[in-house]
Amino acid sequence: HRDISDYMRSVTALEGADYVSRMQNVGDAVTQGLELEAKMRLSDVVTDAPPVDLRANASVFQSRVKGVPGPDNRLDQQAAGTVNLGVDYRFRGTPITVGGNLNWTPGYTTRISETQWAEQGSKTVGDAYILCFLSTNAQVRLTASNFAPRDYLTGSRYEDSALRETSETNASSYINWQLRLELKL
Repeated sequence: HRDISDYMRSVTALEGADYVSRMQNVGDAVTQGLELEAKMRLSDVVTDAPPVDLRANASVFQSRVKGVPGPDNRLDQQAAGTVNLGVDYRFRGTPITVGGNLNWTPGYTTRISETQWAEQGSKTVGDAYILCFLSTNAQVRLTASNFAPRDYLTGSRYEDSALRETSETNASSYINWQLRLELKL
């Protein structure tokens, strides 16, 4: 739990004949969250299981900006939660380990002000790696981050008595390949 005083954010408003976006103190806010994490070896629960390590975590978040009417009067860029699942497998008798991670963040709406909203689409990202131990002090790692790229949607909405405007952005994402030599000094 955390109390925030004098929360600042960019707010759009009509000033004269123009709509202007500028930083504004929108008042106090409160935020809280909970994270649960679990790690285990599959062989700890299944007899003769392969050498697999499993990991998972889930987080939930809640916030409220007191000077902005609800619903959805949350802090900027704060989803309601996230979920991560991961697995690692070490090939017996070899210096090779493979693994991966899957992350999901649900889509959400943030009410910025009485007249302005921001939209974030859900996001799913998968990462995978292969690791080869060369010695006790050296290893080579090949990583594919975001191995199943998906487009990411964002948007905004403004509504007052004189104007109603909606925008949406569809951003492409790409696989990020990395090959690294990792040394312990």
